[in-house]
Order: sequence, then C-alpha cells, then structure tokens
Amino acid sequence: MKIDILSRDESLNIISDPSFRTTWDQLARQTSHCTVIQEYGFVASWYLSYLELFDPMMVLGYDTSGTIIGVLPLAVAHDSGTLSLAGENQAEYHGWVCPKAHEEHFLIQALITIKKELHPGMWQWGWLPPGVDTDWLHAKLLHKNGIYINTIALDSPLHNLQHPEKLEKIIKHKSNKIKINRLKRTGELRIERIRDRNRAEELIETIIDQYNFRHLSLYDNIPFKSDTHKKEWHLKQIELMPEYTHFTVLWHNDELLASNFGYCTDEKVLLGLVSYDPVKGAYSPGVVFLIKLMEFIKEEGFGYLDLTPGGDSYKERYANEHVALLKPSFSFNRYQWMKSYLASRVRRFLKQYLTAKDIATIKNRVKKNLFKLLRRKVSEHTKGLPSYFIYTKETRQVSPPYALPPLKKQQYRDLLLYEGYREDLTCKEIAYRSMKKFERGDRLYTMV
Repeated sequence: MKIDILSRDESLNIISDPSFRTTWDQLARQTSHCTVIQEYGFVASWYLSYLELFDPMMVLGYDTSGTIIGVLPLAVAHDSGTLSLAGENQAEYHGWVCPKAHEEHFLIQALITIKKELHPGMWQWGWLPPGVDTDWLHAKLLHKNGIYINTIALDSPLHNLQHPEKLEKIIKHKSNKIKINRLKRTGELRIERIRDRNRAEELIETIIDQYNFRHLSLYDNIPFKSDTHKKEWHLKQIELMPEYTHFTVLWHNDELLASNFGYCTDEKVLLGLVSYDPVKGAYSPGVVFLIKLMEFIKEEGFGYLDLTPGGDSYKERYANEHVALLKPSFSFNRYQWMKSYLASRVRRFLKQYLTAKDIATIKNRVKKNLFKLLRRKVSEHTKGLPSYFIYTKETRQVSPPYALPPLKKQQYRDLLLYEGYREDLTCKEIAYRSMKKFERGDRLYTMV
C-alpha cells in the first residue's frame, strides 16, 4: 500500500475538490463504526475555521491501482508544531475512513510513514469511535518499527431510548415533575431544531453567553473568548453538513432556556455543546432540557443519546448503558513510551476519584495558596520594621461628573465583563456564587 502525506496547500486543494468529497463519502459508508466526526463536513469545516492556528495535513492510502482507500486527517499547530488529528480536543472521537478489509494495513503503514517523515516524539489521540476494531494497536509490525502504544480505557455513558424505563423514572421523579410543571404554568415549553445558518446566527450569541458563563463558574475558562474561531466553526458545520448536525433549542415562551449543538447518525444523537440560561437556575433548566431532548429525539426516530465521554457526573445519572472506549497514545521511542505509560496511570487514578470540576477546583486552590505563601514570606521579611500610616480625611458633597448607568435586572452577561481586579474575588468565584444564588431564586442587579 502506498502512503502519501499531503502538505498544507495540497490538503486544502484536495478538500475543495468535489470528486474527493465523493470518494470520502463513499469510504465513510464502508468504514465500520464511522461517526460524524470522521465525515467530510466536520473535518473540512474545522480545517477552514482554524487555518490561523493549524495547518491541515492529510494522510492518504492508495491501493495498487492508485485508488484512495484510506484517509487519516491530521493537523499541525502553528505555535508548537504539535501533531494532532483534525478537530484536536474539540472532536469527541478521533478516527479515519477506510474499508474494514484495508483498515489495519492502512493504519499501520500510515503510522510507520508518519514516524519516518515527521519524526514525532509522542502523539496523543482522543477516544476512538465506539465499537471500532482495535486489534491493530497490538500489531507486532508497529513494535518492530519502534512504535509503542499505551491505551486508556473508559466506560462511556449512553442512554438507550429503546428501553424507556430509565427515562420514565427520570420524568416521574418528584423534583423533576415539580420543575417542569412550574415552567408550564408560566408558559409553553417547546423544542426547535435548527437546520440552517441564518437561523443559527440569530441565536448563537445568546448560546455563547450561556455556555461561557457556565464554564467560567465550573472550570474557570471562557471558551468562546479564548477561542475566537469557535463561533464561526459551529456555524460553518451547519453549512457543510446540515444532515449531521443536531442543533436543538428549548424555548420557554420566547426565552431561550437551553440548547445542544450536537451531531447525529442514522440511529444516534451525540451530546455536544450544551448551554442553559443561568438565571433560570431555580428551575434546573439543564435537567428539564435533557428530559425534553430525549423525548424529542425519540419522536424523531433515534434510538440512542450518546452522552459522550467526560467527567461530568450528571451524564451518569441519565445513562442506562455504557460503551467501552479506548484512547491510544503513540510513542516513537522507548523513553517516551515509559513516560507516557506512567503519566497515563496517574491520570487514570485521578479521574477515578476526581471529577473535572474537582480538578479545576484544585488548580484554583493551588494558585490561591501560592499567592498566600508569597505574601507570608514578604511579611516575614518585613516583620518588626516600623510602620507609619499617614492620612487625611476630607468630606464634601459633590455631584457625579456623569449620569449613573441604568440599573439592570437579571443580566448575567454583565458579570462576564469583570476582569478579576480584586485578588480576593476571582472571575470564577463571582460566576460560581451567582449560579448558586440563581438556583435559590435570587435576583441579580447590575450597573455597567
């Protein structure tokens, strides 16, 4: 089998070729356990949206007649030169398109060629698609060529809608019934599926604010602020693969209560970018949305909701099945392999006992404690030195030089403007405290 690694320009040229898209689509139909993430539309939209950060790099496999029989879409980061699969950490699953009869040979030869031409020291993949054949990871030919592999295993949550007992139990739960009924008493609950870019553009800013606020409160990051390409990428996906995007919005009257920008296959919907209105926290909008989403996709004819791998504890509460996943890492020398092996064991231990929220909390505490330690050291060196406080106090009544801004109610977006100028009050703490207060039914008042 011939393996060819295309440059940035060659990769961009070939993905714009309609005949190549036809070939890709045909290969995807012949690939066992192919997910939306391996479809042409996902990869092409990501490449085009992230050209300022990543160079596309396509690895192609050809049979003896010169026909393309395998595609492994890669990318190289501009800043670090790091090699990744297309989609990087935004792709729930990392994979390829290739008929099963050629799959093992293609992947092994692709890895050997990548080692010879690109010389990577270490290469971490994401989770492989559910149910995919992984026997090729143990091929002796890889070891013979100095390619060593570590894997991490995970049982990922899945909701099988063909077994309705779990969903019925969730719906009948007293707390959930109360919250749904409270919302229904004040208006209509309805789900809308978004299928075109124009409609998505009307809603995307609200969804971004909701998503950013939740992530700030839990993980101390603002995804759409730190990644300015993220918005355009999601909109471009609707353009290039409307049949595979599953973008749904839950409305309460005219208010956007919650949403999911996910993906779908013939029988499965993938949970993706989930948002909800934080000021409606007392109604548990995330819970209500998941219930309504499962009811909606069941009516559409889907059989499964893939809750996707991750450390969010709520996913386990809604799962009635699990699917085994593997995440491989490739080391191209023995020393890197040993480092990867030890690191994977540490990560496995931490993830077994800590959620993603716990890990983020620990990081914040470490930062805070480092500051306290520095302050204590400064205090120790200055202890005993004389201190002088000289001040004057002058009181007078003056008019403000400008009109006060209007007092606004329930505008959580205003809190995203805070830049953490107080050392004792971080952006995350403000968002987290606010989320808790919203859940109690408190009201927010702001002046900006």
